[in-house]
Amino acid sequence: MQECGDWSFDSLTTAYLYTYYLIWTLVAAAGAAKYCWLAPLMLTRLAGGTPVGSVSYDVGGDDTAVLRRRIGLFEHLSDWSTRTLARTWAS
Repeated sequence: MQECGDWSFDSLTTAYLYTYYLIWTLVAAAGAAKYCWLAPLMLTRLAGGTPVGSVSYDVGGDDTAVLRRRIGLFEHLSDWSTRTLARTWAS
């Protein structure tokens, strides 16, 4: 093993991977927390018979079209939430 001062290559690799894991966990947790209100708000509007979309954002189409456009975001945030809570980033 190549030595770098008191750090071996294995130690540097471990530190790098831990830092990478930590940063992505924080990004995922922040993203999931930032938008945790969106899906419940949209479902509440849908159940109450009011338009799901915003009048100033994502204008156009009926409720089904708005929900279809946002399903990818919800899947992504759900995955981030699940991985953050489980602390697994293997896949």
